[in-house]
Amino acid sequence: MIFYEKRFHKPFILSTAIHASSKGAVLWVIDEILMLLKDGNWHDLREITKKCSSNELRVEMIVNFLSKYDFMELDKKGRKARLRPLMLEFIDEIQHVREEEALKP
Repeated sequence: MIFYEKRFHKPFILSTAIHASSKGAVLWVIDEILMLLKDGNWHDLREITKKCSSNELRVEMIVNFLSKYDFMELDKKGRKARLRPLMLEFIDEIQHVREEEALKP
């Protein structure tokens, strides 16, 4: 079974459907985190974990990675995260390009 068929959105990171391998699963969790945080608001890490198809340890590792490379802000004391403005602009631009491409004949 293809992992992509069970998702409700087009992934930002994965350009094609992939099988549910360990590496693919991590990419899906990253994508789910990006989708959740694209509103620009702070989100509690527990909320992020609940809404993603992964466990708390994996979500924390991914959030720490995204924070380390300045894709998101991480409030370690409050255990909250949000995407940085530049990342929000990048995601909006990707969606805009995809919408334009979908309209082309």
